[in-house]
Amino acid sequence: MPTGSAQTTRDFDHISKGVGDRRAVLADVTGAYAVLGVMGPSSGEILQSVSKSDFSAFDFGTSRLVDLGYATVRATRVTYVGELG
Repeated sequence: MPTGSAQTTRDFDHISKGVGDRRAVLADVTGAYAVLGVMGPSSGEILQSVSKSDFSAFDFGTSRLVDLGYATVRATRVTYVGELG
């Protein structure tokens, strides 16, 4: 699950402590991604107009890969502004 934009350092530290000395590598890839927020009562229709993916059963707090235009992107249904997102 994604984290808040201001929590990257704290979350990285928390996960690092959990990894400990196991054979694992933790990498912050935040800079490799961008975020586009689509919110409001028409958000589903807007996304559906540019995607072949089905957004009708996309529950809050879920995340999945979807087609958007010519690209495959990760869509996460989460918003804290009181609207669909």
